[in-house]
Amino acid sequence: MWICGEMVALLWEGGDVASAIALEDLWNDLAAAFDFTLLCAYPLRVFEDEASAEGFRRVCAQHTIVIPDGDYTRPQNADDQRRSVALLQQEAAALRAEVAHLRDQHEVLAELAYVDSLTGLGNRRAFDLHIEREWALSIRDGVDSYVLVADLDGFKAYNDRYGHLAGDEALRRFARALRVAARGTDLLARIGGDEFGILLVRCNELAAHSFKARVGEAMAEAGMGDLRASLGHASLYRSTSAAKAMERADMAMFARKRAARMPLFDSPPLAGG
Repeated sequence: MWICGEMVALLWEGGDVASAIALEDLWNDLAAAFDFTLLCAYPLRVFEDEASAEGFRRVCAQHTIVIPDGDYTRPQNADDQRRSVALLQQEAAALRAEVAHLRDQHEVLAELAYVDSLTGLGNRRAFDLHIEREWALSIRDGVDSYVLVADLDGFKAYNDRYGHLAGDEALRRFARALRVAARGTDLLARIGGDEFGILLVRCNELAAHSFKARVGEAMAEAGMGDLRASLGHASLYRSTSAAKAMERADMAMFARKRAARMPLFDSPPLAGG
């Protein structure tokens, strides 16, 4: 929403500087609480004398952007007024379009800051943010959630043998397998290398075991060849902190990895894309 501060300009031009600034302060307070953009136009002739210089500096300090203009002459007839209004409308439309474009760019950049570019899952920053919040909610509400850490077994050897392109494809396929196994409310993230973090929201331990089984089935359907994954889980509600839950899940994952037979790579690398 856009609001033009015409009243501010009228008060200032009429010589009531104190009221104009007080109204400007009120608009700024409202803008901090509500989503609108305020546009105020001040006739420059009211700042011509030295006495108004301090007021002009204060006005500039209250605005995010100050756009100077060399001519604030009042239109002399109706045709001039219409042309001035039309010009201002065009400039306002162009400014709105530019602000909308910048806002879209900001949203894209904000999203990219929390997305892993290779897999399209969340990244470590997103995962850390969500696990802290979910742990706090679990403790507050007394309802459990589970964190899982997943790691591809023998991934370094696979990468060394078949190359990084095949390794990247394996990571993407594993990410797709996680999506197939997860519910819409769960959070999936690649937290580093071939390590993934999963938040199973509002569930019991049986759901964690079921998720692991679904991941194995999804990996087989994805044609992931010899690659397998080790997954460890931990309760958020029964952990003293989000970091502690993550540590317990990580330890469980490594225990499972040590107990598992490592892949032999008897079959060729992943086919297709």
